[in-house]
Amino acid sequence: MTADQRRQAADALDDLTTVLALGGVTLPSIEVDWEYGHRTGCYLIGLGSARAPEVLRIVDLLRKGLRYERLTYDD
Repeated sequence: MTADQRRQAADALDDLTTVLALGGVTLPSIEVDWEYGHRTGCYLIGLGSARAPEVLRIVDLLRKGLRYERLTYDD
């Protein structure tokens, strides 16, 4: 367990919540599982529970992102 691993998990959580917020999605119980990470050295990000409308919005955002990626990165 290193400070770098903890920082990476915290940064990933921050990036994810920021991007989701920009897409209009808030997950009420998203968090880093610090206890699991402390025991194992592997910090997991739990997405927690979400209502169906939030999950559908995330799916919509992912589809749009994938479509954009295909359009801009295909050779």
